[in-house]
Amino acid sequence: MLAVIALLAACGKSGDSPTGTTSGTPTGTPTGTPTGTPTGSGSNVTYDGVFDTGLKGGVITLVNTAAATGTMQAPGESSTTLSGAFDAASGTFTMSGGAYTVVAVVTTPNLVGVVYTRGVLTNGTLAALPVSASQSISHWCGITNGTSPGGIDLAIQGGTVVGVVQGASSGLVATGTASATDVNVQWVPGTGQTGSATGKISGASMTGTWKNSFGGSGAWTATSNGCQ
Repeated sequence: MLAVIALLAACGKSGDSPTGTTSGTPTGTPTGTPTGTPTGSGSNVTYDGVFDTGLKGGVITLVNTAAATGTMQAPGESSTTLSGAFDAASGTFTMSGGAYTVVAVVTTPNLVGVVYTRGVLTNGTLAALPVSASQSISHWCGITNGTSPGGIDLAIQGGTVVGVVQGASSGLVATGTASATDVNVQWVPGTGQTGSATGKISGASMTGTWKNSFGGSGAWTATSNGCQ
């Protein structure tokens, strides 16, 4: 777990962003718990969520069999197959495929991690939920603006939200809650700083505002058609 947190911290880059000027290490405990029962148990749970590298955001799926499998897909691109291993003792995926390398850890019940893109100077962050047989997961990808631009990518299952707020300086794991019409997420990238975003859901679109304790603020938009 400590190794993955250190890797998440290493994703930070210089520059301003909606997340502030922090190394981007996610802390705190995700809010809410997905309802329903995850498909499979033990060594056969599927995690489904979103990733953002700063250049692109999209959908990621990982299955924690011993010989782990997965896929990643960004808008306008074909799906990339991931393969690798799942270490049950540490709850860690180590995966690769195409231009991507992924290291992710189960944080019970969710999944967080780092996405490395080969040959590109930006690295990213992922967040995912355990797939439930009774509730589907929707994906929302979009952008933030205001103090500085960035990306926002969310996965929603029932009333639970996980996602990534990706700016020029860091990619941060966001967690929160959702209803049929509203979404609220928070991120805690470092000591003394917090951030949050609230939004309205209308059909396939979300719109809202964000702010952080560095004094940054702005608007954001996302769409359920924007992740693939």
